[in-house]
Amino acid sequence: MPSEPSDDDPASPTSMATSHIIKSVPRSQFPVRVSDKGPQPFDLRVQKRVMRWRCRPFSLDTDPVWIVEPDLKLIKEVAQTHLELCGLSGDAITIEFFAEGAYHKLYTINTTSTHTGLPKQCIFRVAIPEHPWYKIESEVATTEFVRHTTSIPVPIIYAYDSSTDNKLGLEWMLVEKISGIPIEDTWSDMSYDAQVSLTKQLAQWFHQLSLHTFDEMGSIYMQFTKSEMTFYVGAMIDYNLFQGGRLAYNIHRGPFDCMEDYYDSILDAQQQEFNDIVYHASSRPCGVEANDEPDDVVVGEDKWRDKLEDDPDHKYFGRYGERIGFSEFDLEHIPKAIKALRDNLPVLVIEPYPDSFFTMLSHPDLSFSNILMDASGNIKALIDWEGIVLQPPQFLTQYPLCLKSKETKHVDGMSEELLRINLNAITLTKLRKVFRAELEVLESPYLQVFEEESEYEQELHERVWNRTLHRTRVPNWVEVQLEESDDERDKDGKRSSLPDVAKDEVEDIEKDDVGDNNRLAEEMARVEEEMSRTKTEKVTLHTMGEAYKMR
Repeated sequence: MPSEPSDDDPASPTSMATSHIIKSVPRSQFPVRVSDKGPQPFDLRVQKRVMRWRCRPFSLDTDPVWIVEPDLKLIKEVAQTHLELCGLSGDAITIEFFAEGAYHKLYTINTTSTHTGLPKQCIFRVAIPEHPWYKIESEVATTEFVRHTTSIPVPIIYAYDSSTDNKLGLEWMLVEKISGIPIEDTWSDMSYDAQVSLTKQLAQWFHQLSLHTFDEMGSIYMQFTKSEMTFYVGAMIDYNLFQGGRLAYNIHRGPFDCMEDYYDSILDAQQQEFNDIVYHASSRPCGVEANDEPDDVVVGEDKWRDKLEDDPDHKYFGRYGERIGFSEFDLEHIPKAIKALRDNLPVLVIEPYPDSFFTMLSHPDLSFSNILMDASGNIKALIDWEGIVLQPPQFLTQYPLCLKSKETKHVDGMSEELLRINLNAITLTKLRKVFRAELEVLESPYLQVFEEESEYEQELHERVWNRTLHRTRVPNWVEVQLEESDDERDKDGKRSSLPDVAKDEVEDIEKDDVGDNNRLAEEMARVEEEMSRTKTEKVTLHTMGEAYKMR
């Protein structure tokens, strides 16, 4: 059972400073924090009991993978202990598997309300311990911050345990089960007017989030007292700072008050990982194990198969393409690349707002699967607030993920499915214009995300993040930047204007395809031409095309 909160919350990191506090609100009934333990020193054994880190195919990055199945009997025992705190009956409950993702397993709990006696369902979500304590604490705090500062509907978090010191041995969360369906299940059946209305609603959500600015990069956490919940900025839930065995390293994890410190921490993590004796003894990052499941196989693609054929003894790649070793070329050049970047960060980094550094809150995974609506088309909730970080505007996504689309394709004899995809892509292009237009009507601060793009900054960001670029081209790229004329630097030696980067040095960076009227007209004409060739059984698609022309 949770202990009574005091004015000095023992579950908050002692490093929280007054300057990091961003807002206080009256304490509400939920969520109930079950454990008052704060973050514990990282112990790799906590992870190894239930998960392993799997190397991505032919990559230096890793993903967490479950190696145990949570015990349903223990889930029931833990849930029964805390259901009454949430106004739910702990008697005669049933539990069934609901869904799972890369980081969680979800179970539906069927019970009744102690107030009405009516049937009630909630979700018991078990978390993989990829970033113990911090990740679940930040998700709960971010959800509550959004609930108390915007009109965005979010699920009720009844109770949670950010400690693994419980019967289940895992972090868990008891959450309201929303009676709705993902919009992705109904999107193709929605009228264009309904899609426009939803798009405007999304713009209003982004606007509300952007009204809150912060002076640091990091993640949001929450401190409890008897009467208040206080939100503050703390360590950043950044994958580059905790994947593999990086939690074992003594590196600064935020909050950061400038881009230079943030980049330096990522490079520090990479450098420590590369220099780790355990890392080299096992030929892979600390805590990372080789793949051993057939479903890890990606060698069906020629590019993967060719790589494995070049490494018949599995010296550098495992049976299923996982990276388990480094070539002599890697061993020579990766440290040089990291050093070139770290040594020159003070010159390379452009602080976007050197006199007033600020960050914003956004939802980077706003996909249709995370928006739930009822049968009448009313939005019920926006879910999945885990891993949210506060970032400068230039690193936020311009459009919600659900409004992005791939390029339309034209081939002779397009299938019905491809025709549908093309029509949807063109519709999304128009909806992106609706989204931005609504932001302009609102005079939203989020419009800064569109104004602050910089090809050079994106290049630097990619070179710090992407270790596959840590070869000879990174030191060469750094050298090119250092050769810029002195009049492009301020008195402190920092770059004060964007450099002219050689085109052959520019990496392909995915950009939103906003299109223009001419391109849209041509694309629609091609789709209609192809549709006109179809047989009578595709009349429905032709009708869709005509309907689109009338919009």
